[in-house]
Amino acid sequence: MPDSFDIEFHAIFRRVSRIVDFRRAYGSDAVRERINQAIYALEGKRTIMEERGQHPPKYLSSDQVQLDKLLKNNRFPDRLTDELLSNPYGFPALTVRYGRKKAVQLSLRKTHRRTGRRPRRRY
Repeated sequence: MPDSFDIEFHAIFRRVSRIVDFRRAYGSDAVRERINQAIYALEGKRTIMEERGQHPPKYLSSDQVQLDKLLKNNRFPDRLTDELLSNPYGFPALTVRYGRKKAVQLSLRKTHRRTGRRPRRRY
């Protein structure tokens, strides 16, 4: 029986891929490195705003906490690699291959061809 992480992987991936650029991160180590880079970038943005005397927005700290949990969980990079191998034409594979913006365009185009009508963008 799959646990909740396996069921919610695609929702988690879509949320995280808005923050982290997974383009050409084909292995688990590359995914971990990209998440670490994003954590340090968010931390840098927050400290720069605090040094200027500005109040940083709450999404910076919440995004940083979310990415920290993914790294501590240690299942996200492995699950992403498994998803790339099991479904090479799915949204995570397209995101790793082309980047998020082009992956959204390709998946919407694929849905349009399959259904015959233009879908609404929900990504």
